[in-house]
Amino acid sequence: MSTRPLQILQRFPAHLEAARPGKQLGEAVAALAGGLDLLSSDLAGVRRAHRLADADTLRDLLLLGGLHGIDRTQLDLLFLRVAKVLALAQALEDAVTAGDTAERDAQAQALFELWGTETPGALLPRYAPPAQPANLNAAATALAAAARRSVTFRKVLDAARERVREICRIHGNGNITVGSLLEAATNALDLEVDTARNAQVLAQIREAGSTTLDLTRTDGYFHSLDRYRHVTFVKDRLRPEPVPRGGNLPPLPLPYAEEIVGVEENPLRREERDLGPRPHADLFSVSRRGFSQAELEVRIEGLGDHTVGPHLVNRDEGCGFGFAGSVPDGKQLVLTEEGTLRLDGVDVTDRGYSWKGACFADATAPHTRDFVFAGPGLAEGARPLTFAVATPPGTLDRDAVFPHPAVSLEVPGIGVGDTRFAFFVQEAHLSLRQGTAPAFTVRRVTPYFAIGFADRSVFAPPPNPHPDAAKLKLAWREHQSYVVRVSIPPRFDALDTPEATALERVARALERFRSAGVLIETKLLDDSWILGTGVLPLPEGDPTLRILGGTVVSPVPPAS
Repeated sequence: MSTRPLQILQRFPAHLEAARPGKQLGEAVAALAGGLDLLSSDLAGVRRAHRLADADTLRDLLLLGGLHGIDRTQLDLLFLRVAKVLALAQALEDAVTAGDTAERDAQAQALFELWGTETPGALLPRYAPPAQPANLNAAATALAAAARRSVTFRKVLDAARERVREICRIHGNGNITVGSLLEAATNALDLEVDTARNAQVLAQIREAGSTTLDLTRTDGYFHSLDRYRHVTFVKDRLRPEPVPRGGNLPPLPLPYAEEIVGVEENPLRREERDLGPRPHADLFSVSRRGFSQAELEVRIEGLGDHTVGPHLVNRDEGCGFGFAGSVPDGKQLVLTEEGTLRLDGVDVTDRGYSWKGACFADATAPHTRDFVFAGPGLAEGARPLTFAVATPPGTLDRDAVFPHPAVSLEVPGIGVGDTRFAFFVQEAHLSLRQGTAPAFTVRRVTPYFAIGFADRSVFAPPPNPHPDAAKLKLAWREHQSYVVRVSIPPRFDALDTPEATALERVARALERFRSAGVLIETKLLDDSWILGTGVLPLPEGDPTLRILGGTVVSPVPPAS
């Protein structure tokens, strides 16, 4: 019986002996106070329901979240993940019951992959009873039970509570910052920032020094020196409990893979400009918007039999490259941003050359970026000329020999605004023969690309118009304006559904943190090497490079 009636009766004057058993007053008070306990309990429940830290039901949490514009769709990934864990646990038990060892191992591996462990295909034996280490059916049963315990109602409730609390905290600290996007993306996946790991790796890098990281910022995240890439290490909130080992041994945590979440501002994309057919000695400009100088990929397509010894010059940079050979009709000669030359897919870098130095621009259209002769009285900002230096050395000389030992060529760039170019083919100029046969000497034209060679140069055409000599196309990697790309661990693609992918759900969760006019893209991190964007890891281990592409070579596709 509740003590509340007695507490009430004790408040009456003592001479009334209100608390004495058998008195009618006591019966009346007990009847009236009977509902107070229930009301008190309900009142406490109402109070808890209004406090985020104490709410007992998911409905109360969602109602509290609704006060901040947080609806159930922003917690979709949590509920999908819980459902996925329960489905895998059930499938694992069914495989054990059916005696299907292959299915059992596959379901176990899927569970470990969903948890983000290392070597997911080799962890099932850890759950075997200590007395039966080879009993994988018992291990699978124990694993299924551990999976169910990792998503109990209380754990899911706490995970949802943490989600709502983190959203409010991030908003309180400020939106549309790099830190808020990193933390919001992490929170949307039920991950949390691994501050200890961040601090450990940052300390190691600071000690070793870095050529790619900005170490002046002290917010605990990794920022690239160019301020485009930002990364944090993360860890999972929904990890299963450590594996018991029997005896007095402490439980053993699973080996989790090291994961990151990254934000890339103004991510790069491929920009192309088709310049169409171009004649020999064509002078033209290409306009571009962008953030800074970019390196070019040049594509020269052969046109008839006119594309002999093609040569492209950036007149603003004083830089050019050429090819000592012909480009057949319809075939493409490509100078990559890495400085290699390919003809119809075959590496012909050993027949290419490049140079850097002063060059003539356009006598009919003087420009402030033109090179000028050095000497006293130069205007401010004038560019005194220098002799051109060839790569490989000597390839501009009249006696140059091709092919040569292959080296990377200098790649022309393209600036912001108008960049002036010139395109040439190897139009023959006559050399000079001195003396009489047989004792004569041939003095060839210099530089190499102006010499007339039989079948390796073209005749000068009649006066204008010149015939088209090749088709040109320029490409470069451009930073996109008003775009932010968020990269997440690849294991979350297991939560894709026909209605939406995990990436789309993360993008929706980030909507409330983005700035107006800024597009948020999401992508899965990929360890595969991507040609043109993949980077080799540096000795100091810069984590921001991981969002550009990994160093894992893709497996050879099976023979068809």
